[in-house]
Amino acid sequence: MEKNEDLCEIPVWTKALMNPLILNRIFSHLNFADLKNSVRIVCTVWADLSASHLGRLCCLRVSHNHLKDMTSFNPKLIRNISLHLKTDSKLTGSSAGVLNYRYTDAVTVVPEIPKLLTHLIIHFDTRSLPKLGEMWGTFIFRDRLGMLGLTFTSHDNPLQTVISGGASTILQGLLNSAPNLEEVNMTIDFYPDFTSCKNLRILTFNCIGLHKITLSDPSAISRMMDTCSNSVVRGRRRRSYAAAPAIVRRRTPVAFYASPQAKNLIFYTLSFATPRRAADAAEKSPKTGAAAAENLSASPSAMTLKTDGGIMFDFLDVASLPKLSHFSIQGIMCDNAMWRMYQNCHRPHYGISKLEIKCFHCAAEDVQGSAKIATLFPCVTEFGNAMLSGNFGTFEGNF
Repeated sequence: MEKNEDLCEIPVWTKALMNPLILNRIFSHLNFADLKNSVRIVCTVWADLSASHLGRLCCLRVSHNHLKDMTSFNPKLIRNISLHLKTDSKLTGSSAGVLNYRYTDAVTVVPEIPKLLTHLIIHFDTRSLPKLGEMWGTFIFRDRLGMLGLTFTSHDNPLQTVISGGASTILQGLLNSAPNLEEVNMTIDFYPDFTSCKNLRILTFNCIGLHKITLSDPSAISRMMDTCSNSVVRGRRRRSYAAAPAIVRRRTPVAFYASPQAKNLIFYTLSFATPRRAADAAEKSPKTGAAAAENLSASPSAMTLKTDGGIMFDFLDVASLPKLSHFSIQGIMCDNAMWRMYQNCHRPHYGISKLEIKCFHCAAEDVQGSAKIATLFPCVTEFGNAMLSGNFGTFEGNF
């Protein structure tokens, strides 16, 4: 033991111990629990050296129960934080006040956290958050925040449109205070302004529970996309009806299929999810954003746009989508037959070379629908399809 202690004092051993390549090789064989519990036993230096590695493996989940005990933190471990603003179902009129009281502690106890954050994920479970936005206004993210995720899973009336001092105020304030955002992942019911986010490259937008009048306004989604059209290179747009199944039967998706002004758009995916599948997609959205970030370097000029919604309208405008080459439409729902999805499309797009279709199959009507595909996409060289028939059997094929 004495010889080992002497060896550890030699500078070359110290350098080897602090070599990040060696540390990553060792840490990669340990899970989070083993790594956290064993590093100090092996060597006290490893606990500090492994902090950045731990920060990549885990996400710190902050709730009101943790704030009272949080008096210090390691900046390397605060790279990824999840703030859960949840109300007690037994609290009605005073729930917003309780939230404001609880999360004011986050500012007073750990005022330096916002300055060091690089990833921020926020979950809301209520629409009305009066005065909570004032507390969030004290957060200054400076130039470090690179990824923002916001999920709104309200159980309130989905047709309610008034969000007074709530999630919309908080999100817009976060966007305005983080000019170097590169990735935003949102499941919300309003259209934010990305004008201040000049470096936004990855955008995942899942709009939920919007009022039908808002949906029928073509300018709403266009204004939002115009504020980031010059910087976004990879995006996903989705439509969810998880909070309002009735909207599925009487949707008005004209605005959602207005041709986006996306000069760099290469990959375009339209997805028509059922309420349950839409909810599942919302739960998996943070992972989806991470996967998009990993693939971004492989195709830096690619933009993937994904949308969940209703029937597709005539949106394939070559002038707005000059680089579009990969198009995928996914509509495994009983009212998303092939002919119905394409009935309002008339303008062909000559740049699309790869086409994927997943839809409900209706034998009689889809004869015309299949013929129209060749007219709309005359330059396709790679085609794949998956169809659900009337007797709920499936047929899949790649051509």
